[in-house]
Amino acid sequence: MTALHDLELTALSRRLHDGDVSPVELTEHLLARIAERDERHHAFVCTTGERALAEARRAEAELANGE
Repeated sequence: MTALHDLELTALSRRLHDGDVSPVELTEHLLARIAERDERHHAFVCTTGERALAEARRAEAELANGE
């Protein structure tokens, strides 16, 4: 199976819409990947993980409500 960070946006969008992956799961995956790789690449000045997770939870609720 293709890793979430390697999916094209259209495929990722479809997986989110179909419920195969949740916004929270995706956000946690991407935050972990940033933490894992940024020590080497120094691509991020600041990450807002808690805010990202809050937004992911809101998106998850919206999807559950059919929005």
